[in-house]
Amino acid sequence: MSIAIYNWSTNLSRAHLSGAILDDADLRGANLVGADLRGANLNGAKLEDAVTDKGTRWPDGFDYRARGVRICEQPVGLC
Repeated sequence: MSIAIYNWSTNLSRAHLSGAILDDADLRGANLVGADLRGANLNGAKLEDAVTDKGTRWPDGFDYRARGVRICEQPVGLC
């Protein structure tokens, strides 16, 4: 089962999504601050302008910066 999210204001902050199948999910602009995505399948996921911080956990070897994810060092509303 795949998930498709088509909302630029999706808030997944601190969500536990480890092992989730997020193939082709549209997470553009999503708040991923503090989310746990370890082991998640993000093949084809659209992540441009999603916001993350140093607390977000990514799958091993996943290059979120190359996928257009923004790093926020301030409170999310200020990014």
